Amino acid sequence: MDWQQKFVALKAIDSDVALLARGYGNWYLRFSPEIGEPSILRSPTQAGKDPEEAVDQAWKEYSTAKRVVINAYSAKRRAVKWNGFMWEEVVEAQS
Repeated sequence: MDWQQKFVALKAIDSDVALLARGYGNWYLRFSPEIGEPSILRSPTQAGKDPEEAVDQAWKEYSTAKRVVINAYSAKRRAVKWNGFMWEEVVEAQS
């Protein structure tokens, strides 16, 4: 996949994703889903010298995560993972 296709795939789980520049050579993604790890959620920040690098860094984090959590603190919470073709729903254990 090229970086634009990766951006579209990320947009599929967060339609508000945005590719922004802080300044010349300083690009980043505004992306709200969090990566679920065994006992915590984390929000990685990706930045790059150009849009392609910023998207590729985000893709590396989110596409390899076992669980990407969307709307973590709301009734609309859901989790997905990348199965190599599309985002697949993940059933989370109830606490």
